[in-house]
Amino acid sequence: SEEVAIEPVAAYKCHSRRVKKLAVRFVEAGNPNVIWSASEDGTLRQHDLREVSSCPSAGSSNQECRNVLVSS
Repeated sequence: SEEVAIEPVAAYKCHSRRVKKLAVRFVEAGNPNVIWSASEDGTLRQHDLREVSSCPSAGSSNQECRNVLVSS
């Protein structure tokens, strides 16, 4: 069997702790553009692959981050 390397589509570094779950939301049938990530940092975040970045610059608070859906 031949091994194939897969390049990542995107890399987000928004969470401050380990990501435990990922989910893909299909906005249109067969077109996965939105990914949700849940982390040990107590946040659920939404990332849109059509955007350049959904993470704020370093030093920004969660309130400034537009991709936080839930923060506990």
